[in-house]
Amino acid sequence: MPPDDLLLAGLGTGDADLSAAFVRRFQHRVFGVALTVLGDVRQAEDVAQQAFERAWRHASVYDPRRGSVGAWLVTITHNLAVDAVRARRTEPVDPVDMEALVGTGDGSSPSTASTAR
Repeated sequence: MPPDDLLLAGLGTGDADLSAAFVRRFQHRVFGVALTVLGDVRQAEDVAQQAFERAWRHASVYDPRRGSVGAWLVTITHNLAVDAVRARRTEPVDPVDMEALVGTGDGSSPSTASTAR
C-alpha cells in the first residue's frame, strides 16, 4: 500500500489510480466525521465530496510537518461540516403565528403573560 502522502500527491496531479486509492483509504473516515457533525446522511455525503474536492485543489499546499494527511483531511472535513451547520437556516415565523405556536397555556398571549406575573 502506498503511503498517504504519495496518494495525496497522485490526487493533486490527477493520477486516476492514486486518486481512487486516496478516496478509498479515507472515504469512511471523512464520511464519518461529516455525519457525526451534521447528523444527516445526504448533507454528510455532500460535505465528504467537497472535502475530497478541496484536498484535490489544495494538495500542493499540504505540509507534512504540520500533521498527517489523514489529520489534514479530517480537519478539512470538520471545517466544511461546521460551515454547513452554520449555513442551515430555519424558516422564519410570522410574529402573529409565533404567539399561537408559543402560547402560555393559560389562554393569555406571551406578551400579556409576562406582564401579569
